[in-house]
Amino acid sequence: MRNGAVFQPVLFAAFVVISISLAVTGAFTAETIKLYGLGLPFMLVGIWSGFKLYGKIDDEMFRKVV
Repeated sequence: MRNGAVFQPVLFAAFVVISISLAVTGAFTAETIKLYGLGLPFMLVGIWSGFKLYGKIDDEMFRKVV
């Protein structure tokens, strides 16, 4: 199993757990919501593209692209 298959769902799960934790403690501020709003589309595009590319490129090609 390649690293992308493990890290992407884990990072998304961490994002969700942190969001829930902030909501439960009442730590959300307007600035926090703004930052989450800015980061969410980039995270979703990264997860989507990672799943689309998974299995289509090998490790060597990944290193060249990155």
